[in-house]
Amino acid sequence: MDRPGKRPTDDLLTPTLQDAGEAQAAPGKRPFRLQSQLWIGALGGVVPMFLLGMINAGRLRLPAEQRRRMLLLGLAALAAILAIWIWAQFSAYGQASADAPGFFRGIRLANQILGGLLYLAYRRLQQVADRRFQFAGGAHASLWIPGIAVVLAGWALQFVVFTGIAVLAPGAGP
Repeated sequence: MDRPGKRPTDDLLTPTLQDAGEAQAAPGKRPFRLQSQLWIGALGGVVPMFLLGMINAGRLRLPAEQRRRMLLLGLAALAAILAIWIWAQFSAYGQASADAPGFFRGIRLANQILGGLLYLAYRRLQQVADRRFQFAGGAHASLWIPGIAVVLAGWALQFVVFTGIAVLAPGAGP
């Protein structure tokens, strides 16, 4: 079935997971399905996605370089949401609209958008390791309980940090 002019080792037919070996998950710790993590980023925002992404990176045994990239991306997203919140809280615009009902909804929406973008970046970095895990016959762990827990923990952490900044800064606050 060889076509004239085509090599038998066409790139389409070249296996990409040749050296998959055993499932690349940490012993006793199954990774979470990457597609399910979108809900964590979209509902919880930056902090829960950052926490869950780093946990999943450990479970997939990502190389140190990829974990470093994930850490830097997560810290950049955390700095971005903190900068947005500080700008909105302390700028003339923020002071003028702090009593408006949509003020905190806008900050929450920015947090959720950044969480979704962080998910996309983390998914890209974890994709190969997750495919290897699946190829080796690994089954993903359920994300129901850990997902709800990480979203609630992320919300609590964000509340503590943002309230701490608002309390410590003179003349600021919701």
